Amino acid sequence: MVEPVVSCCITCMNRGAQLKQTLEHNLSTVAGFGGLVELCLVNFIKDEEGERIDTWVRSLGSRPHFKYFVTRELSVWHASVAKNTAHMQGDGDVLLNLDCDNYLSADSLSVLVDKEKAGFPALLFSGFTGGFREEFTRHKKILGRIKGAVRFFVSSLDGLRSGLRMKWRPVLLRSKRKEGGGDFNGTYGHIGISRELFNRIGGYDESLPPMGGQDKDLLWRAYNYVGVVFEHVPQPQSLLPILNSKVDSMKNTDITERSWTGLQDQATRKSLQSIRVRALQVNTSSQNLGVPVERVF
Repeated sequence: MVEPVVSCCITCMNRGAQLKQTLEHNLSTVAGFGGLVELCLVNFIKDEEGERIDTWVRSLGSRPHFKYFVTRELSVWHASVAKNTAHMQGDGDVLLNLDCDNYLSADSLSVLVDKEKAGFPALLFSGFTGGFREEFTRHKKILGRIKGAVRFFVSSLDGLRSGLRMKWRPVLLRSKRKEGGGDFNGTYGHIGISRELFNRIGGYDESLPPMGGQDKDLLWRAYNYVGVVFEHVPQPQSLLPILNSKVDSMKNTDITERSWTGLQDQATRKSLQSIRVRALQVNTSSQNLGVPVERVF
């Protein structure tokens, strides 16, 4: 039996209308890789709408390389918790985040499969349609710089055992907008990370706000390790995500008083602080990432 190399991890809470547009395409794309790619879908059921989505997915029936899970343990949406839950269900060497509104690209999957088979355990991937640039940063306060230096040297000693150590200079992956800004279209969250690196950094930071900034935070923390192989393969224009408003994105959270921009800014400030003091590992007090699930097929 062929073991999966890439696990595509989908989270869904009351986004059935979008899932019905993308799932068949994604299952068909996965089927073309002969078991090297699997799709893991977690349905976070909170009400009757979630139950209807469950009924629909079950009606599709079991298919090769398709794993379906349900959980009622998350009553309101929290992106980091949900994504950790889905990523923990994947068996592949690479974990690829795939939102309900995302379409899979066979070309991108081929890049991930080939890179992993070539032996890059610290793989980081983005299908973002815009570009990236490196930007070095440092803590503005002396105490913060000292904390960062101490963590760096501790990481260097640990790296002798694990093979992963921090880069000397804290670095960010900044997105570059194209003219018109149309590249911010849902592909920023279309990112992949090797299982080894995902476990090393503790997954998505569950202490972040429920929406905004969690994908960038994962990229930043992972990219601060030496030897990370970063692949930027822009998603083709023919497979761009289904567009959503920020109101749509936040409708399943319990947020009423803050805007999506405010949440994004809050998460970015926290991420910057973490990078500058070299606190790259998160969820260190948690025994398990995400929430428990039940496998349907």
